[in-house]
Amino acid sequence: MKTLKSLLLCLIVSSFTSCDNDNDPTNNVCDETYLSLAGSNVFTTANGYELEETMDLLTHEYTMIVNASGEICSIGYQNAAAYIGTYEMEVENMTTNVTVTETLSFSQTAIEYKPLAVPLVLNAGDTIAVRRTFTNTYTSADEIIGNLYRHPGFAPIVFPIALNPNATLIGTSFYGTGGPSNDFAIPVIGVGFKLN
Repeated sequence: MKTLKSLLLCLIVSSFTSCDNDNDPTNNVCDETYLSLAGSNVFTTANGYELEETMDLLTHEYTMIVNASGEICSIGYQNAAAYIGTYEMEVENMTTNVTVTETLSFSQTAIEYKPLAVPLVLNAGDTIAVRRTFTNTYTSADEIIGNLYRHPGFAPIVFPIALNPNATLIGTSFYGTGGPSNDFAIPVIGVGFKLN
């Protein structure tokens, strides 16, 4: 009887604390770790990357190939320390020519995820562009910078980079009021993914 009670308690606790690991279609929520660049095990100091708030160009963008079908259901970002306003956040399925755009503001102290009003549908093999664009008037370059991963000295980054078995980064670009500057850093823009 004690074993049955313990098992029942464990099942109840796990039902409240479990997260979607994208292997169970009955527990399919918007998973913000599945394709995340923030906190990635790939972009560590041990792998030669630094996290820095820099790059005073209006648009920060990366492109990836997604190897699973589903939908991008949220987008995550961290406002520049000197900026409390909004950005135009876009997720574009370059394979189907469909773009989802939201005007959003985020926390200045940590990456924060916001749901997309209309999720972006993906099929395995689709190429996706994720971008943040500063569309407001700014008074200093500190307002338009953003977090990015880079090699010391801005040494070029060699692509492709596998984030996990289901997503591969294939390039980056920074542009607007200068640039483009390609493939020297990776903007920290996360996306939430819901697997089909």
